[in-house]
Amino acid sequence: MCIRDRLKDIPLIRLEDGQHVTLSQDGPQRAFLPGEELTGFPTVKRMICENSNSRAFLTALGLTVPDVVDDVIKNLLPRYQNISSKSVPPSSYADDIKRILAAFRTDSAMKSSELVSVLRKSHFLASVDTKLKTCCLNQPEQVYMATERLKELFSNVLGVLIIDDSRSYLKGDEIRKLFEACGVARYLQQIEINAQFSESERQEMRRKEWEVRRKEGSCGCSGNEKIQDHTLRGLQELLIIFPELDKQDAKNRAGLLWEALCSVENQRGADIFSGTYSWDYYTVRSYQFDANFIRQLNDFSWVPDSDG
Repeated sequence: MCIRDRLKDIPLIRLEDGQHVTLSQDGPQRAFLPGEELTGFPTVKRMICENSNSRAFLTALGLTVPDVVDDVIKNLLPRYQNISSKSVPPSSYADDIKRILAAFRTDSAMKSSELVSVLRKSHFLASVDTKLKTCCLNQPEQVYMATERLKELFSNVLGVLIIDDSRSYLKGDEIRKLFEACGVARYLQQIEINAQFSESERQEMRRKEWEVRRKEGSCGCSGNEKIQDHTLRGLQELLIIFPELDKQDAKNRAGLLWEALCSVENQRGADIFSGTYSWDYYTVRSYQFDANFIRQLNDFSWVPDSDG
């Protein structure tokens, strides 16, 4: 009989909180060796492990240092999921971000991918509404990076969320890489929408596609119609406030918006400006049209008051 079997019923392992536990058998590990990072797993009292012989003995029993990625996924992120209301980050928020960042440093590509996947679904990111200035927790894909250009472009725009960079621990190159991996947008963010085109509008697009092909047949449709269209996060909210801006501010915002659109094109290519309508007619056919946000901009008109 091995030493582990002999000791399995003896609660000889003392945890940091003073409890004594037995060795795990078939279930989850009941105790871990203390590592460099604090975790939410039950950990052997650190003072005990400072003795090399004690640590070697516990290692021989099968105890290991907890995996920091597992710690974040199992112990930390559950409290940042399924948040139904805007809530202020807890007092431990700074420490939580430190643990997430430590886990993100893993040298395991598989573990890193697993962590990012869960982070994308979690409301763990402290962000600020650019008009209300209120701080709340949101999923990364709902938030913009706090660049100077984006903060200036969306200043006082209701409903646009930007990382709360008043918190020093949410700034820096390392955490920026984490945010970008999780889906925080550094440039104007594309958002898919449900486009509604009338039958006559769709027929007109099919006719234009047929004219380009110049082949025999007609511009008919036998089914399986699909429309892919998108806008840019915050654009509609930005256009709404233009009547409230003075002439100089409106001019500055227009210039910033133009620069932001150019940056999007550089990052995503010219296709960002188009939506696609596809349908079946003996084969799959498609036609590209101006994306929703381009139509918004083309329809937008506003002249500031003469005394504005």
